[in-house]
Amino acid sequence: MSFYELEYIHFFDKNDGKKRRQIGDANGEKVPNGKYYFDRMGTGEIIKEAPVFDYFYLMSFDKPQFWEWRLQDIHGFIGEYPTGGTRYISDRFKKLIEQYSIAKGFWFYPTNLMYKEVKHDYWIFQYATIDEGIDNKVYLNYQKSEFFDADKNSLVSAVNFEEYNTIRKKIQRDSDYEKDIIPKKIVLNQNVDFIPMYGIIDSGIIISERLKEAIEKLGLEGFKFLELDYEVVIE
Repeated sequence: MSFYELEYIHFFDKNDGKKRRQIGDANGEKVPNGKYYFDRMGTGEIIKEAPVFDYFYLMSFDKPQFWEWRLQDIHGFIGEYPTGGTRYISDRFKKLIEQYSIAKGFWFYPTNLMYKEVKHDYWIFQYATIDEGIDNKVYLNYQKSEFFDADKNSLVSAVNFEEYNTIRKKIQRDSDYEKDIIPKKIVLNQNVDFIPMYGIIDSGIIISERLKEAIEKLGLEGFKFLELDYEVVIE
C-alpha cells in the first residue's frame, strides 16, 4: 500500500495571474481562557475536561475582506492557538478519519468556527501528545528501517527511537544543524492510516492511500497529497 505526505492548501492562484490568494487560518483569540488551554495543549497534554472552544474565526496576512473567502475541511492556525501537532478540521473530516486507524496519541476538541456570521462545528485535532506517548515510537520498526547519513555516505543503524534521536541530534549539532539523517525506508509494525513522523521527518504526517482515496471520494476540500521520496512498508 502506498503512503503520502499530508498537507493543506495555503494559497490559490488568482485568475488574473497576479498575487496568489491566501486562505484564512483559525484564530482562537476570542475563546474565553483560550491561552490557558492552548498553552497546555502545546506541551502535548490531553485536556479531557476542556470546554467547547467558542469561538474561532478565520484570519490571514491578506486584507481583512479576504479572510473569509474560502472555508476548507482542514486549516492551520494563526494568532492565538494550540501549538505542537494540531490541525483545525471540519466535522466531516473528523467523522471520516474516525473510521480509520490513527496512530495512538490523539484527541479531538469541539469548537465553534464563526464564518460569515454563522457558527460551524469544527474540531482541534491534536495528533501528537505526551499523555499517550509518541506514536512513532510504537509503530515504527527502527531496526528494519533504513536511514542515510549523506555526510558519511553510509546507512545509520538504530535499535529504537531514543538511539535514533541521539544519532540524529549529534549529526545536526556537528554540522550546526545544516545536515540531517535522510529516511530511505520506513517500516511500520502495524497497519496505520494516519501517523505523525515528528522526530523522524520534520515534514509531519503520512497517510495511507486508502485514507487519501476516501478524502477525495467524499469531496473534502483543502487537502494536498505529496509523493514521498522514501519507501513505507508494513510488516
